[in-house]
Amino acid sequence: MLILSKHKTDWFCAFLYAKPLIKQKKMCESISSIPLSNKTHFLSYKILIQNLTGFSKMKQISFIVAIIITLSIFGFTYQFPTDKEEIKWETDFDAALKIAKKENKEIFILFTGSDWCYWCKKLDGEVFSKEDFTKYANENFVCLKLDFPRKSNQTQAEKEKNSALAQQYRIQGFPTVLIMSSKKEVLHETGYQSGGSKNYIEQLNKVLSKSK
Repeated sequence: MLILSKHKTDWFCAFLYAKPLIKQKKMCESISSIPLSNKTHFLSYKILIQNLTGFSKMKQISFIVAIIITLSIFGFTYQFPTDKEEIKWETDFDAALKIAKKENKEIFILFTGSDWCYWCKKLDGEVFSKEDFTKYANENFVCLKLDFPRKSNQTQAEKEKNSALAQQYRIQGFPTVLIMSSKKEVLHETGYQSGGSKNYIEQLNKVLSKSK
């Protein structure tokens, strides 16, 4: 789908009026009738197809060429999705431990049931998906997610490893978060907390300050 600014759409319509093509006015009226969204007009393929129906092949080609020329002269804008930073989750305990030793960081371990646990999803929505926490976590921790899903295609080896770690650290429920040193010392245990990402960061800062 092409996205033309209102100014560029007006030039597009003016260009069409100047060309001897059938249904030019109807085409421009169709474009102008599209509702504004973020101050842009949406020119859909559906409208193009509807207005080209009944044209001879030569006139269809001429029409398409006219559009290409117009866009090349006046330019067009496309709204690309913005890249959002995400937490860099490791999924293997040994790999996370190795990175923590190398970077001299603590390990943020999340035990979760990502596709069924209500409080896990709530914690993700209120904390882990927030930009401030994402940046904070990536800068201060090696993040490890040990998932216990019910629907995803997890390998048997991964299931066994995660279950063994849950038993080793006596995990009683989800979500459980452990802050662990690179020497495998558990510094703090928590889970869901109200107050959003700001409160979670404050609590983790207290843990880090004590570990130094």
